Amino acid sequence: MKDARLWLRLGDQGDYKDFDTPYDAGVEIGLVCTCNTAEVRFRDKGIEVDHFISDNYISLYWGDDDAQPANDANLNESDRLDLLVGIKEGLNQ
Repeated sequence: MKDARLWLRLGDQGDYKDFDTPYDAGVEIGLVCTCNTAEVRFRDKGIEVDHFISDNYISLYWGDDDAQPANDANLNESDRLDLLVGIKEGLNQ
C-alpha cells in the first residue's frame, strides 16, 4: 500500500507503533505473545490472540501518518501470511 504505515496497538493499554511491513509487526507480536500462529484470529482492523481478545484485541491496520485507517485498512492475504511468518520469528527469539 503506497504511502501507508502499518499500525499496531497491543490491547487497550498499549500505544500505537508503526511498522513498514506485516512481517516486522508480526515479530513484535511474537516477542510479547506466547501464542502459536494457529491461534491467530483475524478481525476487522486487527487480530485476536492469547489474552488479547474481544474488546482488548490487537489493533493492526494500514493507515496514514496520523494512524487514521485507510479505506482499505485490513490486511490482505499476502499481508496475513507475512504477519504469521513474523510472529513465528518473534516467538523464536
